Amino acid sequence: MGRIILTIAGPWHKAPDLPAGPLDVEFGAAEPGLSEEMADLAAQNATFEAPELKALRNHTGVLFVSAEVPREGDMGVARAAAAFMRAAFAAGALGAYIETAVKVFSPSTAAHLTADDPTTLFHLFVETYGEPGRVITEGMQAFGLRDIEVPCRAADEVAPAQA
Repeated sequence: MGRIILTIAGPWHKAPDLPAGPLDVEFGAAEPGLSEEMADLAAQNATFEAPELKALRNHTGVLFVSAEVPREGDMGVARAAAAFMRAAFAAGALGAYIETAVKVFSPSTAAHLTADDPTTLFHLFVETYGEPGRVITEGMQAFGLRDIEVPCRAADEVAPAQA
């Protein structure tokens, strides 16, 4: 069985009224360490624009979102989590941290997020990493699947291995 875990920072003093569906959602106060961790992750890909990063550092509330994925290959929980993220950004979310994939999204990078497209869901909930001799995934549990490792020996094999 897999699991999805999201942490969403926002300007809220109480939980916004968002449709949770199969997701477990808890609300908590601001966590300064969270914004710094998200900023560090975002720096690798320039995910946040300067004003977005400033707003993130001043967040006042956090939504802790999680759900078990009931069976292998199930995309329902990922769809619900993506829809929840969309709704959270529409309600003013300042950043989302997909902990099970070690990825962050800003309001501008999530602007065109869709909850139905399988390719988008994959890119949203799964990260691929190229390391010497292999490409690995992190986050396949969002679909009830195990992460995979694809060996590659030479630099020209990395792109096909990632695909």
